[in-house]
Amino acid sequence: MALISTCGRALREFIGKRSVFLTVFIILILNLLLKNILGVNENVVLAEARHFGDPSWIPNDWFLNQYIGYRLLFNAIFGQLAMILPLYLVSIAGRLVIYFLFAIVIEKISRTLKIHLALIIPALVLFVSFQSIVAREWMIGGVETKSFAYICALGALVALAHRRYRPMFLLTGLAASFHILVGIYAAFSLGVAILLTFNSHSDRIKEIFLAVPYALMTAVPAIYAVGQYLYDSASVDALKAATIYVIERNPHHTFPEAWTRPWVARFSASCMLFAGILAFSRRPARRVFAAYGLGSAVLFCAGLVLYHSGNYAWLKLYWFRHPDVIIPLLGFFLLAALMSEPLKSESAPGTERKTIINKPALQKTALVIALLLSTAGMVKSAYVFSRHIVKIAGSERPFYLAHLEPNLREALLWIKGNTPADAMFLVSPAIDEFYISAERAMFVSFKHSPQTDSDNIEWYNRILLLNNGKIPAKRGFKMVREIDQSFYDLETATINEIAKRYSLDYYLGKSERKRPYRIAYDNDNYTLYRLRQ
Repeated sequence: MALISTCGRALREFIGKRSVFLTVFIILILNLLLKNILGVNENVVLAEARHFGDPSWIPNDWFLNQYIGYRLLFNAIFGQLAMILPLYLVSIAGRLVIYFLFAIVIEKISRTLKIHLALIIPALVLFVSFQSIVAREWMIGGVETKSFAYICALGALVALAHRRYRPMFLLTGLAASFHILVGIYAAFSLGVAILLTFNSHSDRIKEIFLAVPYALMTAVPAIYAVGQYLYDSASVDALKAATIYVIERNPHHTFPEAWTRPWVARFSASCMLFAGILAFSRRPARRVFAAYGLGSAVLFCAGLVLYHSGNYAWLKLYWFRHPDVIIPLLGFFLLAALMSEPLKSESAPGTERKTIINKPALQKTALVIALLLSTAGMVKSAYVFSRHIVKIAGSERPFYLAHLEPNLREALLWIKGNTPADAMFLVSPAIDEFYISAERAMFVSFKHSPQTDSDNIEWYNRILLLNNGKIPAKRGFKMVREIDQSFYDLETATINEIAKRYSLDYYLGKSERKRPYRIAYDNDNYTLYRLRQ
């Protein structure tokens, strides 16, 4: 009995000390763990990581054999894991690791900003639900290299708020090694935050400069990747590649003309919030966070200037990426910090703050509101999780392909089990799941686009080949349906030319359009033809 009592007391103490971490971790699991397994970007990055760890997996694929330098660190970690576990389990395991690390960072943010637990829950649920201002960026969700980069960037911000400059630079360099642009833009925002709160750091200038090399140490993979990219860009038409990437492939991320959601009011309100906290808050940490948000907003405005001045090529640097998620996160949590004030009482130096629930009336009202918001956030999270469970339990196997048309899913799984591992396939660029389902090489995929300029041009040329040589009428993901339809309407002579030029083995077409090739497999909607005997 004594042992049980001791264990129970230890457990209660642990939960009490880690209540924020456990709450955040649980909310993330409920909202995101089972959402779109091997969806989001996972069918890209995990397929690439699997091939990186085991090049004999889909050995002849054009896209998977391209070297994407900034994913080196991510691929080295998850490539090994993918050799042990099936990709859907790699997705789940990777998500748990990301949520664990993110929960640690949010716990530190909440302590730094003095946020009441009851207000952390609604702030987090709101951020999970509305991560983007307008450019469809996201920070937390599936397994992605940028998720690790954002976690490092936020850790660096916390370190700055506590004037711990070595960890700040170490984490900033590590953020760049996971994702170059996230790391660079995080470094810029940190610099702006230091300038705007200079009085808080003026006595530590020498220490700041001496800590800079720590960023270079952890940014070695990023520096190598930048050098590789610049070398590649020098040998091709970089302007053409940038235009393809910005306007044709990724306008939803990079090109304001493609944005459809209202964003000006949200962006302006966030900037006003940050400016107000920077000007009037007496808490140095909150001023640092607000200054960081304003630094990120500068990047957003720089992207708008480039767009309105017609410098579209420069938009390939994703000026909106970092602010698109950082501004909502800081906005929600700084608001939660301001709303926490009535729930806290000032105490003597060295003592903990105490929650006041008796008086005055304002504090009671604030607590009731916080508890209602917290309860609503937990109920919403539990409801989302239950929907994910029901969807998975009632879906066809494998559950991560349940969203596919049954005949297409059947054809892809047949390909996996009955064709040579090194065969190359001509299939619709709209089939994002081909790598994770058929596990075979494909001619080109719209979703799986490379990053270097030369490969980006080659990717677009392949897309045009499957669109009858025509430039698509629409841009971004809106063009996918057009390309998909054009693919199935290709003339046989065009298929022959592509197959001969690129040494393709199979063509997956619609059963309604007969082709003069030997049939390897067919069902009601799809027919697989052998292009070479």
